[in-house]
Amino acid sequence: LTARPQTSLCTRCYAQPRTLCDISAIEISPRKMWKDLTNFIFAILLLLQIRGGNCLRLIRLSVPPYKMRGEMVTLNCDYELEGERLYAVKWYKENEEFYRYVPKARPEQSAYEIEGIRVNVEQSNPTQVSLRSVNLKSSGTYKCEVSAEAPSFASASKEAKMEVIYFPSQPPYITGNNKETYSVGDELKVNCSSPKSYPAPNLDWYINDVKVPEVGGSLQRYEPKFFVHNLQMSLVTLRLRVLSHYFKGGRMRLKCVASLPSSFFQIDKESDGQIVAPLLEQRESLLIVKADGSQLGSGLILITLLAFISLSA
Repeated sequence: LTARPQTSLCTRCYAQPRTLCDISAIEISPRKMWKDLTNFIFAILLLLQIRGGNCLRLIRLSVPPYKMRGEMVTLNCDYELEGERLYAVKWYKENEEFYRYVPKARPEQSAYEIEGIRVNVEQSNPTQVSLRSVNLKSSGTYKCEVSAEAPSFASASKEAKMEVIYFPSQPPYITGNNKETYSVGDELKVNCSSPKSYPAPNLDWYINDVKVPEVGGSLQRYEPKFFVHNLQMSLVTLRLRVLSHYFKGGRMRLKCVASLPSSFFQIDKESDGQIVAPLLEQRESLLIVKADGSQLGSGLILITLLAFISLSA
């Protein structure tokens, strides 16, 4: 008899009859065990996440799109726990945390110093945070993040942008009137410049309360000048020939009006769609051109700067 060489019956168990394979000799791959465990843990976490997502909901984030420099601002974050227990409410500006509310902490509220942010803790609570006297550095993207306790660890967040406006109370400056008298046919050249503002205001000239059109070559606009903290100054020049029909009752009114550009304001769909009254204000300066009655027939006109400034909404 010839001896048959010994072979491992389980090296290819799938090719052998079940009765001939020594199941106890099968080796389970550590990589496969780890993969199965990972999949199991992932499934558990996914179920927990789904459960949490159905409970904690952030309903509304209220951030005013525009505020005037120096004003107090209240940011609101409305949410529903629906059976969950609140872990924390955190507020961020440009992803940098500046306020948190944790009901189990002592104290419950914490405020952190970052540029442009001064929290009024006394006026803040789990659904709102109050900011004192905002400035230009307060502009940016704000985010509210709400999180629940175990076992769900659910969280929800929303963000919105706020711009801080600086529109000084001073009227625009009228300069360039360096002649004491003008004759009919002379060229009158005057400049109107705004105080430093943000954003750069629109400047418009009016003759006898009629706006000077952009066409016709009477206006020359310049690019805004930039200063520290992104403050800007606008400048527009008016050039015209002095004509007799400009005078109504012996007077011609030249007026420069500064206003915030409407193109700057983009109202978010979730906001109330309105711009607050201070942002609609205008600043005016008047230059009164008077005709000297004794010299009007010979075409001599006297121009004086009237010390009159008006503010209108």
